[in-house]
Amino acid sequence: MATDDHTSLTEGNEVEQHEKLTAHLKLPSTIEQFVQDCRNIGQTAVAVDGHFKTVKAGLADLVRKYGRDFPGIQGVYVPKWNSFMARWDGENGLLWSSRAFASKTVVALKGKSFPLKSHFDLLLTVRLYRLRGKPSTHLDQRD
Repeated sequence: MATDDHTSLTEGNEVEQHEKLTAHLKLPSTIEQFVQDCRNIGQTAVAVDGHFKTVKAGLADLVRKYGRDFPGIQGVYVPKWNSFMARWDGENGLLWSSRAFASKTVVALKGKSFPLKSHFDLLLTVRLYRLRGKPSTHLDQRD
């Protein structure tokens, strides 16, 4: 099953690599590290959210102080920043969904034994559907 691509694995090598990866994923230390990484992602998302709000407040302050002298701040930069904020804020925003995803994953992994491959595949599939803005599917009901 090898291809012309020099980076591809033969079928036997693929199976061997899959077995090694599966064994690594089942290690308690791997799961603990994954849980910690999810926490870190959630904390980073909260920090980024705060920084977005700081910039928005700074722009509002600039408009208040210098809006007459520099009308482009309110006419160009504020609307542009508001469009950035619209992608991140709110329950359906990317930051909120990232925080929620990290929290759900940490809760799901703590003290659980589960089939790793199918569980991760499901979580990633649901996450990709949501990020791509695809319509709800039966996958959303499991998340």
